Amino acid sequence: MEEKKRITSFRDLEVYQNTYRAMLVVMKEIAPKLPDSEKYDLRDQLSRACKAIPRLIAEGYAKRHQKAGFQKYIDDAMGECNEMVVSLSECRDIYSPSPEYPAACCRDEWRGERAEA
Repeated sequence: MEEKKRITSFRDLEVYQNTYRAMLVVMKEIAPKLPDSEKYDLRDQLSRACKAIPRLIAEGYAKRHQKAGFQKYIDDAMGECNEMVVSLSECRDIYSPSPEYPAACCRDEWRGERAEA
C-alpha cells in the first residue's frame, strides 16, 4: 500500500501539480499553434484560464483555515476548468491542428488519472 505524502504546501497537492502541468502544455503546445486571428480571443482566453487554475488552487490553499474562503477559490478554479474544457473543444472543433490534437488535450496523466496497463 502506498504511503501518503504529508501535505505541507500547495505544491504537494496533486490537483495543483496536474493543473500546472496542463497549463504548461496549453501554453507551449496548443496556444502557439492557433492562428494570429485568435490572438485577442481564443488564444487570450486559453492563456488566462489555464494560468488561473493553479493560481486559484494555490491561493485557496493559503485560506484553507477559512472553510468559506477555501471553497470560494476551489469553486472559482472549477469554473476556470470548465472554461478550459470549452475553449479546448473549440480549438479542436474549429482548427483541428493535427490528428493527435484531441488526444494531446486529454492525456490521462494531465487529468490525474492512471492509464490502464
